[in-house]
Amino acid sequence: MNNLLEVAETYSYDDDGGRPKRSRSRAEDGETMPYQEHFDPDGTEDEDEYGEIQRTQLAKDKEGRYGMGMQETPILIAAKNGITEMVQKILEHFPAAIYDVNLDKKNVVLLAVENRQPHVYQLLLDRVQDSFLRHVDKDGNSASHLAAMLGNNRPWESPGPALQMQSEIRWYEFVKDSMPPHISARHNKTGMMPNDIFTETHKDLVKDARKWLSDAAQSCSVVAALIATVAFTSSTTVPGGIKQDIRTPTLENQPAFNIFAISSLVALDFSVTSVIMFLAILTSSYQENDFRKGLPRKLLA
Repeated sequence: MNNLLEVAETYSYDDDGGRPKRSRSRAEDGETMPYQEHFDPDGTEDEDEYGEIQRTQLAKDKEGRYGMGMQETPILIAAKNGITEMVQKILEHFPAAIYDVNLDKKNVVLLAVENRQPHVYQLLLDRVQDSFLRHVDKDGNSASHLAAMLGNNRPWESPGPALQMQSEIRWYEFVKDSMPPHISARHNKTGMMPNDIFTETHKDLVKDARKWLSDAAQSCSVVAALIATVAFTSSTTVPGGIKQDIRTPTLENQPAFNIFAISSLVALDFSVTSVIMFLAILTSSYQENDFRKGLPRKLLA
């Protein structure tokens, strides 16, 4: 990567505000000039003709590159695949790469958010200006809109739909909180806000999470109730019997007896607590916000 960056010339150009200059060496060799070298170097061409030539050559160049599959530049591909080191190195060598967009007008920030790449996104938050965070694609979707969508790329694997829903909510809130406040209140071209998109695209996941949690809570509550029953029975039964004359346990002051008594009490407490937690899950309303902390915390407890 470092060797390629040393010889790369993708963003090497003289941006002085003037007209592109003709390359003398390549002209002498008789090579075909790219669009920026076909313009009149002496400024004698008509402005309309100059603009038409520019637009025609730009269109041909774009069509040729995209026709060969070069729809994204290296920094966009690196951001899309979560290669943080490559994004950082490209920005260090070619700061102008931050302006790159693909055919859908998505810049490096939007691609990192869309493909769920938190490390790349955090890097960009520390390096780019707010104007790049406010960028929207051709459909009017901001970073908040894309974070609200249920994407196919999920770099974090969570055991079960409920914990997956928790990860989706955390990612959306992280991106939303990092955006300027007014971004989350804007509509895209279909008239939808980020919150609307999140609710719409996560309906099936919420249903799956509700069913998964309900089944898990029912199964575990049966086991927890069985353990509670056994723990209650063992805690009320004195091993070794009781001395009839003084009505004290026969094994009193024995280390094994003390360990058994404490273990029975702890087992009873935990099993009863588990039953209560599973009952709380079964009686929950299963709203989107419940999957943020409440339901996963009760499940893990």
